[in-house]
Amino acid sequence: MTRLVGELRSAHPDAPLNLHFHNTRGTGLANVLAALELGVCDFDASVGGLGGCPYAPGATGNVATEELVHMVEDMGVATGVDLDALIDVVPELRHSALFLDDDHLVDELRLMVYPVIVGAGKRLFTETTAKKNLRLVTTTAALPEIELRSAAGGILAQQPDRISTRESWKVVTERQPSEEEMNGLEFAWIVCAHVKSNAIVLTNESQSVGIGAGQMSRVDAAKVAIMKSILPAAGSFAASDAFFPFRDGLDILAGAGVRAVIQPGGSVRDEEVIAAANERGLAMVFTGERHFRH
Repeated sequence: MTRLVGELRSAHPDAPLNLHFHNTRGTGLANVLAALELGVCDFDASVGGLGGCPYAPGATGNVATEELVHMVEDMGVATGVDLDALIDVVPELRHSALFLDDDHLVDELRLMVYPVIVGAGKRLFTETTAKKNLRLVTTTAALPEIELRSAAGGILAQQPDRISTRESWKVVTERQPSEEEMNGLEFAWIVCAHVKSNAIVLTNESQSVGIGAGQMSRVDAAKVAIMKSILPAAGSFAASDAFFPFRDGLDILAGAGVRAVIQPGGSVRDEEVIAAANERGLAMVFTGERHFRH
């Protein structure tokens, strides 16, 4: 997915992307997450995971809307969707669509190929262990103390990004951010944690406005975020996953009308960047800790 989206971005840099996934092999949400990290903000989904493909008999259903909403809101991205109401309607919708009941589900599983089922319940485990090509896995969703990444034939163990809160932040500009601006900066900082480095994220108080993801240059990340904005960048809040090495990236954001910025700080040129923010009348907050997603 990362490769495909990258190729599409290269071939059609100005075209809006809308992605439609089936939950093939249970990878629908993983594909959504990979695309989100590359700045795609528009996805199709269906309530209850209903759907298939008329050109591929036996194709799995679409990504479930309720699962997609739950995932992105758990990441801190507001959707404006009433998740509880969405979940409440799923059973009736499934019944109306003549979904299989529990008794028929086990029989159906015996006829279909599911190499791995994660989070299988006790009855499903009991009824299907006789199937030789089926693996049932139970798991918990505990937050790991370390994250593992492959690196040059080895494994890199690193602490997960915990997303610092405003209690540890420091306002470094002459202009103090208002409570509204602090709320917007907090939201932008949360969204930025889930975007590939180098990342610049533009938001309002509850919605992503533009995302510049996975750029080699922070200046380019700022330009992409502005170019891809689905709402006016003027009046938005900006989050940078790492410090600004020079003032040029901040000047680009200020020129687009961004009114407040949040970033880790820590550059040898922090004073230069702070001075630029003061010249532009921006409020700027240092978190003291960066995001890092590769």
